[in-house]
Amino acid sequence: MKERATQDLFIFPRRADRPLGTAVGDDRYATTIRTYDRRMDAWRVNFINPAADETSAQLIAAAQERELKWKENCPAVL
Repeated sequence: MKERATQDLFIFPRRADRPLGTAVGDDRYATTIRTYDRRMDAWRVNFINPAADETSAQLIAAAQERELKWKENCPAVL
């Protein structure tokens, strides 16, 4: 995709580090999909965490002084 999109996957803690190998309380299974919007010069970020009560979020982030910072939250689309 020529560096205009990326996906992150979070599994925390590692399955091997979990008691009994089952998910509990603070365990995280999540993914983000980031796509670059050239018109905005910013990244559109979709965060999905099906293991939590708040299962998704959409936001916009842009580079500021060599760091990626949130610009705004987008209305949730579930």
